[in-house]
Amino acid sequence: MFANHRRGLSLIEMLIYLTILAVVALTLTNLLLISSRSFTRSKIDRNLMTSGMIVLERLVREVQLATNVDLTGSTLGVSPGRLKLNTTDAGGAAATVSFAVSGGVLTIEEGALAPTGMTPNTVTVSSLIFRRVATANSQAVKVDLTLIDSRVSPPRVENFYTTAILRGSY
Repeated sequence: MFANHRRGLSLIEMLIYLTILAVVALTLTNLLLISSRSFTRSKIDRNLMTSGMIVLERLVREVQLATNVDLTGSTLGVSPGRLKLNTTDAGGAAATVSFAVSGGVLTIEEGALAPTGMTPNTVTVSSLIFRRVATANSQAVKVDLTLIDSRVSPPRVENFYTTAILRGSY
């Protein structure tokens, strides 16, 4: 009776299935690309924030331990700034600690030791400004720091600010 059974797909059905498959494949590819970009940006943001927090933590600690700011060895109010602190070492002897930018890297120089980098290779210091705040009773150092990570377009920029009071000046 019904000897003519349909076997296989017609051309129109095949085109519809291929179109649906192509749309699903493109959607999944776009989702993977968006997820990858989001993960990369998240990693870069975390790297910038961690770098900034570590640098500022060390700066604040050194300022709090310092006895005074060496005004002749410091460059204040401009970028790139340089901060030279008079302090004491673990044995109580007079020492100095300096912070400066060299080739986009924030460096610390303790006494006669060679400067060492404080920021990772992936992060560039684009601005570093130190300001001395002095009153009749105390003195402090205000720090404005801008870090850039250029591994993405547009580059990620983060600004960091802090103020630390020198010991014995309050």
